[in-house]
Amino acid sequence: MGCILSKNVNSDKNRLDLDDEDTFNHITDFIKNASMENDLFHRRNLADNWLTEMKCWQLASPQWMTERHYLLIELLEREKAEIEQIIYKKNDN
Repeated sequence: MGCILSKNVNSDKNRLDLDDEDTFNHITDFIKNASMENDLFHRRNLADNWLTEMKCWQLASPQWMTERHYLLIELLEREKAEIEQIIYKKNDN
């Protein structure tokens, strides 16, 4: 997944507004629900997709980055790392 939401970064309507509760809740719900998903590869891919999108915003629109953006990047990186650790442990056995 490339930078989908951030393709037109000059348009205010396309910005990833994490101060909007629906947007913030959508991403945090993913993080909460990901722990219940059995397909680890699917979970990792979803986390990676959101992480890619967040980092695209960070690069393309640093003026719009808020504390919530950085918090979600950190949470997504942690979620992805935990999933990969589980996947690699399973593959080692």
